[in-house]
Amino acid sequence: VFPKAAVKLQNQILNYMCSAWKANPSHLSFTSRLEKFFPSIVSPNSKGTSSHTGSTSGLNPALVLARNLLPHLPKKVASSTLIPALLSAAASSVQNIEDSDASVVLLHTIATTTWPTDDSGNDEEIDIDDSDVNALFSSEAAEFCPVIHPNIRRTLFEICLSNSMKIFSSNRNKSTPSSCEEALFRVGYASRCIPFLVCIECSNIDADSEDDDSGTETSKYTEDQLIRVFKWYGSILKNLDAVLTSRTETIDKNQDIYVTQSLLLESFSKSAIECHNRTFSSTILSSLKKALAKATSAASSLAFLHPKSLWAMRGAAAIVKALDIIDPGVKINDKSNEMFHTLASNLAESNHFMRMYTLEILDSFPKRPFVTDHADIDLADDLEEEPSYRPKPTGKGSKSTGDSNNLSFSGSCDIISLLKGVESTPVTLANERKLTTQLSRVEVYARTGKLPIAYAESTTLHMLGLLHVKFAPVWPAAVRVIVALSHAQEGPVWPCIEVALTKSMQRPLHNIATPKDSTGIIDISSKKAAENTIIYDHHVRCFSWEASRGKNHVIFTSSDKERNGQVSRHVEADDLTRFESVWSIMENAPHLTSTKSKVVVPMFFNFMLSQYYIFHSDDPDSRELNLVEILGEFRCEEWPREELGRKALQKKLEIFLKTFAAVKGPQQLFKHRTLLQMFVSFLSNPDSKLANLALSCVLRYKLPYLTPYAEHVQPMLQKEGLREALTKFDLSEESELVDISHRLDLIPIVTRILFGRFLSRGNGAKSSKDPPAARRAAILSFFSGLGERNGEINYFIYMMVRAFIPLEMNMVIHGPTMPREHLEKMIESSGCISSNALLKVPIKRQEGFLNLLYDVIVQIGYGMKHFVPNIMNLLLALCEQTEDAFIVNKNQSVENKDLYGDESTAVDRDDYSRIGRVRSLCFLRLSQMLSKFSFSIDFIKFGKRLWNSMTSSVIALPNTVVNAENPPSLLQLIETVASQRELIPLLQESDNAVIAMFKCIEGTTRSKVIGCIMRAIDGLLTDGGSFVDGDSVTVKAHSLGQKLILKHIHLLISQFTKRLTSDSKAANLDDDVATPNGADKVHKRNPTDGLQLNILCRVSELLVSASEVEDENIETMERLCSLLVPSLKFDSHPNHLYVMRTVSSLIPKISDNAAISHYYSLSKLLGPNKAASGMTSNEARTIISSAITGIGSRGIGSNLNRVATAVVELNAASTAYVNEHDFDRMLPVLNGLGASNDSEGSWFDLSKARSGSECKDSMSSIAGPRVLLPLMFTCFHLLYDSDGVISRASSKALKAIVSTCLDQIQSSKEEQENSSHNAWLKFIESTFMPCLKVGIMAKNLPARRSFVLLVSHVSKLFKGFQSVHLYGDLECLIREDDPDQDFFLNVTHVQLHRRARAFTKLRKLILSDGKESNFSDQSCGNILLPLAMHPVYEIKSKSEEAYVVEAIATIGEIAKKLPWGKYNGTLQTLLNNLTR
Repeated sequence: VFPKAAVKLQNQILNYMCSAWKANPSHLSFTSRLEKFFPSIVSPNSKGTSSHTGSTSGLNPALVLARNLLPHLPKKVASSTLIPALLSAAASSVQNIEDSDASVVLLHTIATTTWPTDDSGNDEEIDIDDSDVNALFSSEAAEFCPVIHPNIRRTLFEICLSNSMKIFSSNRNKSTPSSCEEALFRVGYASRCIPFLVCIECSNIDADSEDDDSGTETSKYTEDQLIRVFKWYGSILKNLDAVLTSRTETIDKNQDIYVTQSLLLESFSKSAIECHNRTFSSTILSSLKKALAKATSAASSLAFLHPKSLWAMRGAAAIVKALDIIDPGVKINDKSNEMFHTLASNLAESNHFMRMYTLEILDSFPKRPFVTDHADIDLADDLEEEPSYRPKPTGKGSKSTGDSNNLSFSGSCDIISLLKGVESTPVTLANERKLTTQLSRVEVYARTGKLPIAYAESTTLHMLGLLHVKFAPVWPAAVRVIVALSHAQEGPVWPCIEVALTKSMQRPLHNIATPKDSTGIIDISSKKAAENTIIYDHHVRCFSWEASRGKNHVIFTSSDKERNGQVSRHVEADDLTRFESVWSIMENAPHLTSTKSKVVVPMFFNFMLSQYYIFHSDDPDSRELNLVEILGEFRCEEWPREELGRKALQKKLEIFLKTFAAVKGPQQLFKHRTLLQMFVSFLSNPDSKLANLALSCVLRYKLPYLTPYAEHVQPMLQKEGLREALTKFDLSEESELVDISHRLDLIPIVTRILFGRFLSRGNGAKSSKDPPAARRAAILSFFSGLGERNGEINYFIYMMVRAFIPLEMNMVIHGPTMPREHLEKMIESSGCISSNALLKVPIKRQEGFLNLLYDVIVQIGYGMKHFVPNIMNLLLALCEQTEDAFIVNKNQSVENKDLYGDESTAVDRDDYSRIGRVRSLCFLRLSQMLSKFSFSIDFIKFGKRLWNSMTSSVIALPNTVVNAENPPSLLQLIETVASQRELIPLLQESDNAVIAMFKCIEGTTRSKVIGCIMRAIDGLLTDGGSFVDGDSVTVKAHSLGQKLILKHIHLLISQFTKRLTSDSKAANLDDDVATPNGADKVHKRNPTDGLQLNILCRVSELLVSASEVEDENIETMERLCSLLVPSLKFDSHPNHLYVMRTVSSLIPKISDNAAISHYYSLSKLLGPNKAASGMTSNEARTIISSAITGIGSRGIGSNLNRVATAVVELNAASTAYVNEHDFDRMLPVLNGLGASNDSEGSWFDLSKARSGSECKDSMSSIAGPRVLLPLMFTCFHLLYDSDGVISRASSKALKAIVSTCLDQIQSSKEEQENSSHNAWLKFIESTFMPCLKVGIMAKNLPARRSFVLLVSHVSKLFKGFQSVHLYGDLECLIREDDPDQDFFLNVTHVQLHRRARAFTKLRKLILSDGKESNFSDQSCGNILLPLAMHPVYEIKSKSEEAYVVEAIATIGEIAKKLPWGKYNGTLQTLLNNLTR
């Protein structure tokens, strides 16, 4: 079926067969039945498929089986069934030897197939990667292969040997490089097939020998084929030499040739060993040895020409193995010294296979004897030769005796074999002890000092190579070997170490070399494209392994076996680990650092210059050291910053410091003074580990001013011992702990240590015993104790500002300390930096300086007074820098918006945010500086520069406070300036600052922001607190702060008006804000409420005290009155008294209409407050009376003036007694009010204007009964008075006003008919009766009785009126003929039963449903219900229960007549008052 099937069906058949056989490869039905179908499947005449190779070749089904099925079958099953069929297909498909690429590809696939081995018991001994790499040339497929027909074998040899030879010979004569390279590709590809074919031929020799009775003769054909193979090897190697000789390119251009040479050499080695082990033909062996001689010569030449090539070393090592088996006495060459000199450096390579192949080559040479020290020979002993001594294995950690170096090491040294054993041992945890034991043996050899120089160099290099192994236990053992060698044989060892140190300092090669592009190299036809591509890809993979130094290992078969913890040979330790391991040699061999300091120290300097200071480009230490001049021409190339990392640099620096800390007597080092200066600079590193190492290096110098105090200094770098160390180490001038001659040299070192601790961060744990805040406070407290006289604090200030010293200043210092004059010069120069120069200082460093400055000002305070001008200039420069940045960003934003719309941004948001933070911190630090030093430093000279540096921020200030919870930093700065008398002149430099501050007063401004503004205005009003609120404003009318407010007072009042209008929800001037549902609990008082009122009042006084009275000022004062009058409360709080006095002073200044508009509000303040007496303070009532007098004295009506006079008399306080009325002045007024209408001083008399009096147009607005408002409210207030005379007189006066109203209503028939327009009727309905309605709910019983009787009086007089607000329907409850039956008299009676009787009568009257009981909703809800509710709330004893029960019953009957809204509200009130 298969040959006749379509291509798609053939694909499906092949896929199914591969899957089925892989699932059960040993099943008999597959083995027996499918075997006969293989020839038809793989027949070249089949249609083939193109899914796998992309060509139309008939061998595609065979190639599919070879790739997808062959490796997955058991080796014996595959060898007996599939491999013969595939070989037959490969041979039968050849029509023309020159066109046999498809057969070569199939043969190559079969020949290189490998099967996983079952070595589970020896996992520790077998290296997986070594096995995979060694399987590049494999003959596994021929191991169990049956006898193959001679014709097939002949054809297969032909396509490998003849075809390659012909192509190579023909192309060698061509001049095109591509044709020659194509021949090289084919030769290398075919060479991997030949060991497989040789193995098959040798198997046929074995089969022929078994068939031959004598067993001594071999097949003539097989012999000829093998001889031909070895001749082919020799010929190809010779041709390759000829091609190499004819080329004029460099060695790098000849990589194609030596890769092919290496493949040929290894192919020959495999074939030669196979023939040597399986044939005894002298002819074959003779031909083999001739070819071996040529291969040996080629291998030797290849090793010398390409010692750094992986393929060259692999080919040479393969020949070494062949020589060891075939001709043990022959070596690859007799140039042992030259080979060691050429190849030894390979042992330090990172690639395991390079080291392994090199060791195999070097180990093939004769072993050299130990070096004999003739001075140690004892001539008395027997001089006869004895067997060579071999040291016993030494376990890890074993100690050698003191005479270990003097043991008699003699004879041959086998250390190369020992190194080879170390390299070949699989790297696993299970082999850790084995590896370290082997390295300990190498260390014993190293200690002897008797290794031959070549061996010492090789051992050192190999140990350096082992540092690349990604297995940590190997590294310290290898380092110990190198250290031992350096002690015993420093001469040959040091060059190797120096090379390793130099390589560790070089930039890593991140980009792995890629194979060259094949475009244009091979010109192949489309028919042969697939096969040629496969052959070319094989060469590319070989070349990639070479070019990548072993990292790209796709050429080798990947093993499916689990690694079982084995470390891959294709990976290596990272660069930082390698760096650490190499430099740990110097740490453990400090004698090398001392003797080779001219090499080591410049390396350290180059690291600092080309790496550390490239990454930390803003580190001021680099400017102090001037390493560029020190290194001169030895300076290395700088690393790109993107290739550097903070952690890696910190680790490298730590390694260097460990190296130098191990040196005793560092004065012997090259440039030891510069080193000391660098170590001192590292003391300020925030990393405590680095600072500790730096201190160890400094202490090695044994400085006379530091060594005596080492026990005090070292604890400062402990994580949790800083505060205790600072406590014990007293550096104050009074202390005798430190010698006075040591102070100036010691303090810079201590300062650097503490400065680094100051900058270090905490560990993030909340329970840390060393929190950053406490640590910084302790450090600054320590610095505050330093003496100011000798400039001991200067070095700390220098450390703070040195990042801002201009670049043109020379900061280079010579030695660990700096002269005082130079120090002061550097500090002073920091204040001269320009805003453009600040652009080179990183934003993070600027933020750090500003954060540090806060703690310094708080802790050190006046100790830094000498440096305030410099720091002030620096802060202003920072402000100017941010100002410029904001202007540039704004301009760029406008341009980008025009070009790209809203999607583009001018500055990165993170950078812009950082600039904003710097600006905010600058404002805060300026505020802090001005506040702290305003009394000792003249800051006025900075005024112009100060405001110029924050112009944009001042303009934007009103927008920044919108809905801001906290005041902006600029507003805090303005507050500080306004609060200090010495600083207020700064505001004179900028009107914009004051205007911006006033504009911040908005309805949406939060309380904290308003508080800040109010405090600033308060500072201006009080001239920075130089006088208190009680002082007369006029005394300080010409103070600068008040002038600034007067200049913009209209804007200020306008902003207050916006904030305090009724529409503004944010403004709340109440002192106490009640909680919901009427609870007694109050919220926390708003701290700015009273302050706003206070400021308004004082601004008003300032405005009133102004000499010039202009229309604009009058209008402003009217607005002030409109703001202040609504804020007046029934309270005697000092703030409210202040407001009252202010209003009283403003009333005479404003217009008549504006003054009269406040008449009702001021009058109401004299009356009760809800159900309470209202304002009780005599002082407050006197002030209100004075304000009303101010309205009455304006000449707008004689009656108003008389009423105002009566109000003053009615509220007069006694001058003889405290808190007493002036009865002599009050009673005549009350009696006059209670008299008849015809009497002088009566209500009617006061309400009418006298003839001939002058009256303005505004008079009409308060004509008639409205003029009596303050008197009426005062009388209501006096009902609560405890003096019975006053309360009764007030009650009589109020009854008189009711009668007067009735008389005036009835006096005009026209007004009676149209009563809705009657002023007196309106007065009693809308003004008098609401006071009664509220008064009957009073808790004061005498006052309530008066209100109830007044209700009775009104009801009796207005019983015929239709208005429900006059409660005429309650007249039925009045019984003048029988007072005992009068409801109003009974309900207010002192006897309990009389009150109960009143409720009983009311309840029965309501139940009767008669005409008399038809009370209005207003009467029920406003009068009767409140009277019935009082007993419920006021019950005090059990005797009152009957009375309360009757009241409750009455409430029930009243509730039936209430509208729903009133009923629901009453019910909710009762439920809320129930105790839970």
